[in-house]
Amino acid sequence: MSRFSIVLAVYAVCVIVCGLWAFFAAPEGANPTTALIATGAIGAIALALGGAIAGLRSRPKAARVARMAAVLVVVFFAVMVGSLGIKRGDGVEAHRQAMAEWREQTMGGKMEDTPANREQFFKAKGAPERDLTYLRNTLYAVSGLSVLAAGALLFMNSSGGRATAGGKP
Repeated sequence: MSRFSIVLAVYAVCVIVCGLWAFFAAPEGANPTTALIATGAIGAIALALGGAIAGLRSRPKAARVARMAAVLVVVFFAVMVGSLGIKRGDGVEAHRQAMAEWREQTMGGKMEDTPANREQFFKAKGAPERDLTYLRNTLYAVSGLSVLAAGALLFMNSSGGRATAGGKP
């Protein structure tokens, strides 16, 4: 197995671990299955690319194209997931502000603390009803892992095998 494939496999495992963390860290009432499915899909794609690259060792030109495709896919994941993290970050702050107001309203007796009132209150504030910190942190972690993996893959691709053990890029 080439070092390129190993980096992709480690990346896939780390991304899937992030998805598992999101699944178990999600607050009650959230839908953490989406994070698990998304990270599983990213991990599966990375493993498939690593397998394809390993299978192309006897065809250097095709392997080079596959390595560059893997770099582009991982960079795409970094940008896509990072932008989702930024979007969820806005929701985290909106939730915190709305939650502070909600507590003030319910503690002061101005509003009864019921699920219907809570839902309506958060909807009126344009804030998510649940804290999205777990999701934002997961998205940032996956984006960061993608940047690290892309950097490692680019370094290995540009070295042309010179910086690898046994001449296996």
